[in-house]
Amino acid sequence: MKLLWNKCKEELKNRVNKSNYEIWLDPISFVSVDEKFITVSVPNKYYIDRINKDYLKLLEEIVRDIFKRDFGINLISSGETGEFTAQDSFIKKEKKERVVSTTHVTGLNQKYTFDNFIVGNCNQFAHAAAKAVAENSITYNPLFIYGDVGLGKTHLMHATGNFILNNSKKRVLYVTSEVFVNDMITSIQHSKMTSFREKYRRLDVLFVDDEAVRLDHGFITTLTGPRRAGKTYLCFQLIKSLDVPKENILYINFEDEKLFGANAEDLNALLDTFLELSQPERGKPIYLFLDEIQNVANWDAWVRRIHDTEKQIRMVITGSSSKLLSREISTKLRGRVLNTEVFPLSFHEVLGWEGVEYDLRTISHSKQRFSVKKSFASYLRTGGYPAVRGDVPQEKVLQGYFESMILKDVAERHGVKEIKGLRIL
Repeated sequence: MKLLWNKCKEELKNRVNKSNYEIWLDPISFVSVDEKFITVSVPNKYYIDRINKDYLKLLEEIVRDIFKRDFGINLISSGETGEFTAQDSFIKKEKKERVVSTTHVTGLNQKYTFDNFIVGNCNQFAHAAAKAVAENSITYNPLFIYGDVGLGKTHLMHATGNFILNNSKKRVLYVTSEVFVNDMITSIQHSKMTSFREKYRRLDVLFVDDEAVRLDHGFITTLTGPRRAGKTYLCFQLIKSLDVPKENILYINFEDEKLFGANAEDLNALLDTFLELSQPERGKPIYLFLDEIQNVANWDAWVRRIHDTEKQIRMVITGSSSKLLSREISTKLRGRVLNTEVFPLSFHEVLGWEGVEYDLRTISHSKQRFSVKKSFASYLRTGGYPAVRGDVPQEKVLQGYFESMILKDVAERHGVKEIKGLRIL
């Protein structure tokens, strides 16, 4: 049975992004199997939460294919006799209740260290700052690491935490921003904010990782939102982050005039041609980025079929018009989708874009308020679309956006014939 389980892990490795596999899935260890369940252990309850949320469906599918029968997956934390059921708690029940040091429940992956971090021009400053914090030679509080995907931000966070953990008695915890926010919301809903504060305030070092859009969850990834909000740019950022050969990636923008009138049969021809000419590397996932997919007739049936039958293909689809609203995607793709909505820049993001610094604690009586007011007046006039932040004729650009939304998103969807009256409204 253990040999079969090892085959399951090899298949997981082929179907999940390398860094996410190493962080979340490689630490899984086989424990036992009975008639209904395969029991595996993971380092702590944060792994249980993450795997249940993002990887359980994929794991059960792989187990079914390799074991040739259905098994449930029972996740337990290392050293425990059963699965955690008291979520987000550092209290372990024995004969007596006692508080466990948070250094034993860290969320850190021990594989990520400073020794195996690759330093380059793009990340050497972040590496130096993180190492200084870890060695306690310089105090940055908070230390904020910002950069493009794939440059090692998560690796640095784990490496810093592991160094502190191995060289001191400090209490360390690594969580994603999603876990932290959900923890806070749950605490508010159940009137347990005192426990929430105690949980985090007893820590010496807290790492909060803001995760980007992920593609290794076993679902179709969709990016929706208003036109020109940055969905195509996000696609290119995701492509840059992929750890697969370029021959395994196909990007198509269906707003290209040469593709107008495309239908599901054309999608079949495009995919067949890509596979024949590109010859993707076997054993690696194939990524299809289908931009503005709403322009293709019967696209939803084709996407469902490919998702259900071609397990090595992962799809990212985007759409701008109201034909691809998030609630309609769920209906068309019947629960196979994880959607991310992409919006224009918020005012906070615009201030960062323009390099306007401010401190909310002192802004009301500091000179910073004049720069913030100036930026806010511009933001009210032009909004947060990225294209209008540069040296461009802003009114003409925004008028173009307005016309496109009126004609394509409102008039087309609702069959409005009085376009002139709609513009006046």
